[in-house]
Amino acid sequence: MKARTLSAGLVWLLAPGLLWLSLYRPFIPSSGRAVQLPLQVGDFTMSEDLALSEKEFSLLGTNDAVWRSYRQEDGGLARVVAVFHQQNWKSVHPPHICLRGSNMVILEDESAKITLDSEELTVGRILARSKDSGDSYLNLYVFGAPGFTSESYLGFFLHHAPLALLRASVGGFLLRVEVWIDPVDPAGSEARAQRMLAAILPPARALVEE
Repeated sequence: MKARTLSAGLVWLLAPGLLWLSLYRPFIPSSGRAVQLPLQVGDFTMSEDLALSEKEFSLLGTNDAVWRSYRQEDGGLARVVAVFHQQNWKSVHPPHICLRGSNMVILEDESAKITLDSEELTVGRILARSKDSGDSYLNLYVFGAPGFTSESYLGFFLHHAPLALLRASVGGFLLRVEVWIDPVDPAGSEARAQRMLAAILPPARALVEE
């Protein structure tokens, strides 16, 4: 009984600090990693920089983020969202939030495999449909940090939370690739998304491991 009372008391003592840690999201100025992502990766070349607004940077809690269109040699288009973080890792959120906020309906939410050199990685996979146009879009995404990748936001949280408690935060990122699903060739559209993510992931990893 005494031990239980002591444990309850300890929890109440720690509660204000834990609440602050979960809610406080400082705005961290860019360290310039996102803009260092290559303009050409594999057979993709950046075709447009879709500038984020100040409001969008504010919602992210960082301006170390980019939203770009890359075009493949055959003309196929893939859009990339990259958000880098340091102490402000809590500003990174699951892609589902942005997709629903963009008037999308999520049709499928699962994982997929991509091949990176000889390494097979599990990534997140979301198939969504626009309420406005009725078009379908495939999103592949991954969370990363030095020596770490995960398709799971829970895995991302559990990786960073203990380090944050020790004030030993490490840099990391969220990468999301989106492609329009061609109803005539849906498999080709998915292959394009996999190819783009496999091409952009190595330079993103290099930026947080420097």
